[in-house]
Amino acid sequence: MSEIKVDKISKRDGSKGVGADYVIDGSAKAWANLNGTGTIALLNSLNISSLVDNGTGDYTTNFTNAFAADEYIFNYTGLSNSNGAIASGTNLSKLTTSLRFTRRESDTNVISDTPTDQLLFLGDLAQ
Repeated sequence: MSEIKVDKISKRDGSKGVGADYVIDGSAKAWANLNGTGTIALLNSLNISSLVDNGTGDYTTNFTNAFAADEYIFNYTGLSNSNGAIASGTNLSKLTTSLRFTRRESDTNVISDTPTDQLLFLGDLAQ
């Protein structure tokens, strides 16, 4: 495998630049846009190998490349089914290779499926 080693990434004209650590450590290591109604489906993703529908509003995301530790950050955003409010996600089982979570309506706290869910994962991947 080829490797590029740099300390800073800059615009060609030198007007802006950022340290390589910022890019490597600050980038999302996995994300997904999914449809959770009916047959669950990935609409688009990075580093997500598959989804499992464990029941109403209960999903597992499996990573293509594992995280180094289970201290990665998980962020969920979804639209509420009832009134367009934001739904929230709750971590049920956080492993380096997968995350199981439920999504709840923000106004009623009811676990339910939704047609639009976005997931974001930040942390170090295993080497």
